[in-house]
Amino acid sequence: MRNLLLLSGIAFASLTISADKVVLVAPGAQNIYKGNAETVIVFPEGFYFNKPQANIPDEYMKKAFACDVLKIEELTDGKDYGFPKPSSSSPYSYINNGAFWWYTNNAWRFTPAKGITIKNITVRSQRFATGGTKVPSNFVHRITPKPEDSKITYNNDQLDKADEIYINVDNINTNQPFVLQSYGQNRCIYFEIEYDGTIEQPLVPLCSAMIPFVSADEEISFDSTPGADIYYTLDGEMPTVNSTKYTTPFKLDKFTVVRAIAVKDGVESFPSYDEFFVVDSDTQMGLFDFHNTESLVTSDDKLISLDNFETIPSKTTPPTLPDYKYDLKTTELADNGVHLSFPQTTEEAAPYIARPWSWHYVTTYKPIGARTKIVAPEGTVLTNIIVVGTNMDSMNIADDEPQAGEWGLNPYNHDYGMWTYNATKPSNTLTLKGGADIGQIYAFYKKTGTGIKTIGDEKSNDTEEYYNLQGIKVAEPTNGIYILRQGGNTKKIMVRK
Repeated sequence: MRNLLLLSGIAFASLTISADKVVLVAPGAQNIYKGNAETVIVFPEGFYFNKPQANIPDEYMKKAFACDVLKIEELTDGKDYGFPKPSSSSPYSYINNGAFWWYTNNAWRFTPAKGITIKNITVRSQRFATGGTKVPSNFVHRITPKPEDSKITYNNDQLDKADEIYINVDNINTNQPFVLQSYGQNRCIYFEIEYDGTIEQPLVPLCSAMIPFVSADEEISFDSTPGADIYYTLDGEMPTVNSTKYTTPFKLDKFTVVRAIAVKDGVESFPSYDEFFVVDSDTQMGLFDFHNTESLVTSDDKLISLDNFETIPSKTTPPTLPDYKYDLKTTELADNGVHLSFPQTTEEAAPYIARPWSWHYVTTYKPIGARTKIVAPEGTVLTNIIVVGTNMDSMNIADDEPQAGEWGLNPYNHDYGMWTYNATKPSNTLTLKGGADIGQIYAFYKKTGTGIKTIGDEKSNDTEEYYNLQGIKVAEPTNGIYILRQGGNTKKIMVRK
């Protein structure tokens, strides 16, 4: 039986290493993996390893992705790891629009956990090149420091950019750090990592909250290997044994970067990483996940599915993979009482959901200058909005709502747009403008004390519904963090079995 292990930022639930594979899956693509790995880990949407951001200091925060088997970090030392011509631009990689975006000349260091030997890696990817050509010689992933120790193979030689490539890095057989380097723009679906051994270090600390938000009255707690001491920081600095020692749960009152390590018998775990945007207490949430169209419901209770998409013929010569679109001009979406509508400004700015040409398993909302109107139930007030996507710099509050509240970007990760209401001018309506490509919209609201009965007044014995962090309904949740809905009320829970 496969266990689905979901992320809170980069913190993980405890697990017992009994299998010989771990799979790191792009968000929204966990159903694509058909292998036999015991542990499937879903990357968080909006996570970046080392992404230069606009309007922030040069010394931006760098992240590492760590699970109990290994740690992945991006190298920015400028060294040549196998390719003769270094990139003219700064390499970077991130997870957004449903895929791993692994850019030219970008090198990742893989560090096995103590007691673990990495044997093989399979990367399922899509290529950035003209369709129908053979695999270019520079489209490889090399392994260092001894490239000759690894064999790089593809599933075939004749590829279209819509087809999947299985890149195999075989016979690694190492318990030491090693490097994989990309050349070309790669859209990766998952990494399947085979390993031997038994964990000889504490498990990566699990933080009880859920990215990208935490309620103001919610207590943050950590969990790891029994008997391990946990140390954490709240300023983004890497924790050490000299950092604050975790003893009791605590609360956050502002946007915070939380990092933690576990220490037992002198051995440290890999560090966890979480970013939390604090939302008002006693709020309910509507979640619109455009990556998973089957989770989107219209205001008249109709599901949006891939059947709704129309094929748009390519306008390029030679032809490339056609776009797939679902027109939103006359559509209204609903979730947990919140409604999204899309006021059309001009025909050129008509909003739509699209399947990207290089990533045809997930979808993205493209307002391309159009407006997005967010309406909470009557008798409530919108308090917080979180938008996850790319090109967030182009989004803002619509011109006719200059006092609706404050819009800004996550100070460390500009793939998160965040809005907080103006308490002196409360409203249950907000209109955003901009040309971002959006993966998710989280809308939080609460009662004003007047108005009609809302869905939050439903009886507590209503049916419980569980959703993963990508908004997909889960019938039988396993270990991980989930959204629990009951009678319209929404809360975050951690499941351990």
